[in-house]
Amino acid sequence: MPLKRTHSIRELNHGLVLVGQETSLTEEDCDLFDSIYVSSKYPLESVLPSSPPDLPLCQRCIELVRQILAMVENAMKS
Repeated sequence: MPLKRTHSIRELNHGLVLVGQETSLTEEDCDLFDSIYVSSKYPLESVLPSSPPDLPLCQRCIELVRQILAMVENAMKS
């Protein structure tokens, strides 16, 4: 798969799905990651200053990252 330089988790996820690599990330998961990362890096019109992530949201992000890490580790074993 050709690598694409992007900050969009949605784009990266879509690229993986196109080559047959399921990530189990939902559209909502991608939106969550994109809204937190992109908005914190590029704060123009950011949702974070008016609505900082709370504990449940942070825990959800950590759980998603653990799932992604496990997927990558399994893929590297193949």
